This record gives sequence, C-alpha cells and structure tokens, in this order.
Amino acid sequence: MHLESYPHLELQPTQSDLDINYCQKLNYPEWGKPLTLEGYLERERINYNHELCNYKRNWNDDSYGVVYWVLRDTTIIDVDDDDNESNIVCACETLLRPSLFIDGSSGSGTLKDCISGCLGSVFTIPKYRSKGYASKMLGALPIALKTHGFVDNLNFLTLYSEIG
Repeated sequence: MHLESYPHLELQPTQSDLDINYCQKLNYPEWGKPLTLEGYLERERINYNHELCNYKRNWNDDSYGVVYWVLRDTTIIDVDDDDNESNIVCACETLLRPSLFIDGSSGSGTLKDCISGCLGSVFTIPKYRSKGYASKMLGALPIALKTHGFVDNLNFLTLYSEIG
C-alpha cells in the first residue's frame, strides 16, 4: 500500500530520541509494567544501543539493526507533558538481519542469502485507534523500507509477538 492516497500521512524512519521517548511513554501502560516508567525507558535505551539493534548507526553504511518508524498525520498537533509537539499517531520497529531462504521457484530448492525483517512494537496511540492508522502504516512499510534504502529486495517480513 502506498500512502499517495493519504497525503496527510507520512511514514518516516526516526532516530530521534524525542520521537521514540514520546511513543514509549505512551505505550508504557501496555508494555512497561511491572517496571516503573523510568525503568522501562532505561531498559529500552539499553536494548536500542545493543549491537544487535544499533539504532543510532549510520543507515547509509549499515542497514542491519533496528529501525524505529513513526506514522505522522500532518493535520494533527498534540502537545505532551513536556510541551513537545507531535503529530505521531502510531509507530513500529523493524529489526533487519541477514538471513537465508530456500528459493523453490526453479524447482531446485536453492539456498539464497537475503535480508529479512522482523516487525515488532506496533502501537497506535489510544486516542487514534480504530481509524485505520496501523493498517495503513503496515501496508506502506515494505515500500518504505525500499524507498529509504534499507533493503533492495526484502524477501520476507515476520511479525514478532509474545502473545500465544
């Protein structure tokens, strides 16, 4: 899904601590407990700085790691508790890793190298739920990964879930 039909929506990768903290403070009630808010934010900061995630890397030099994505609705301006303005309505992250897959298209089952993505932390800010924002974001994500230069050919994208 492209977002051309929705010119007020922008799906953007971000390394902004302000954007990421804004989202994490809002998703804390669902995902942060039993930690305190401060403990949750610290845990996430440690995880994002781990070499597997490496979220502050130079994206031009290294595609592998976490990319935090925000969907912005340019018709909205919210102000958080710290007087920061935001138009973020939902967010997610992708973890891009080198992978292998079996290409059965030729009938031979050839093992090939590829880049795969794991999708996680899909979150819509509660007051914007049931408006289709997450569906639009997830539909646009594979194209955004290519458009922003993270992958030339994404062979597969999986959804990470701790549920079930």
